[in-house]
Amino acid sequence: MPAPMPRRRALLLVQCFPPRLGGIEAWMGALAETLSRQGVEVTVLADAARGGARHDAGAAYSVRRFGGPRPLRRRLKGLAARWAAQSVDVVYADSWKSLEHAWLGGAARVVCHAHGNELPEGPTDRRARRVRAALAKATTVLAASRLALERLEALAPPGVALALRTPPIAAPAPADDDEKALACAAWPLAGGPRLLCVARLEPLKGVDRVIAALPELSARHPEVSLVVAGDGPDRARLEDLARTTNCEDRVRFVGFVQGARKAALYAAADLFTMPTRAVGRRRESFGMVYLEAALAETPALAGDAGGSADAVAHKRTGMLCDGESQEEVTAALGALLADRARLTRLGSAAREHAEGQLWPARISDYLGDFPAACAPGPRPAR
Repeated sequence: MPAPMPRRRALLLVQCFPPRLGGIEAWMGALAETLSRQGVEVTVLADAARGGARHDAGAAYSVRRFGGPRPLRRRLKGLAARWAAQSVDVVYADSWKSLEHAWLGGAARVVCHAHGNELPEGPTDRRARRVRAALAKATTVLAASRLALERLEALAPPGVALALRTPPIAAPAPADDDEKALACAAWPLAGGPRLLCVARLEPLKGVDRVIAALPELSARHPEVSLVVAGDGPDRARLEDLARTTNCEDRVRFVGFVQGARKAALYAAADLFTMPTRAVGRRRESFGMVYLEAALAETPALAGDAGGSADAVAHKRTGMLCDGESQEEVTAALGALLADRARLTRLGSAAREHAEGQLWPARISDYLGDFPAACAPGPRPAR
């Protein structure tokens, strides 16, 4: 009788992890959860976070957290990784920063994620040596977008494989009738086109360009209005812009939203708008919110700087524009709102594309990182 195949085991080395909020945090949390549901034994070494103990108590995987001053925290986590890595099949890191202080000698496979903004723009950047040294510990580096892949090609040490792997997304929480009604009532004007932006409020996201476009758009669409969901350092400036452009009655800031309420807002919107732009060396790394909106058949207007083009297919699931140009943003919004049938076609294609990016459709990408000699292991009881 043949010996049973060993169960698969994975180690996640992360700085960004739930209950902290953010795109990378959501990605790494969903990776741990989805691998666990596939029968993989998952261990997570993460930074301490407020609410971490409560989150970890309900997780289907093991989490060990490290707090204290940054140098001590990194060193302790690096030492823990040294021992944990010896008994797993794959080590996943959320970025090069999680590999920098980790001792991983003997680890079978080390897969590092790269997002874009954390990478130097060229090999002469003063951080390039640190990044190369960290990436040298990886067997494969996964770029979240073509932006990240381009930067990696100038930085990756010889022998390290590079691949493009965009972030999968989680299915939204279902919205009940009350949530749907609240979402529909969120727009300040009834009967006109409903624009939506869900983002951390910072200049890179291009919310100011959408607000500044409203006066011209209102000439053709008198009831057009915008809901801005999210918070951040740019909120006060954006609120002031709405006042100075006499659009205060067209823009409603609803603050941070999540779960079913966010899903209901996506479904109630006619167009998702986040025309991102470059701010210094920073770009939009990817933009999972574009795909979240797409699941609700809501097409998107995105900026063409950074990784947004990997989330929105131009003229197929939405439109790309130069987020630096107010004229181009306004023109793109006008063109999209002028053709309701086109919005419907774009929304249908967007949903079809987004459904292929859900974790159940994409988990095979990650299971392929494991050696073929590993067995799935039992699924946890539902």
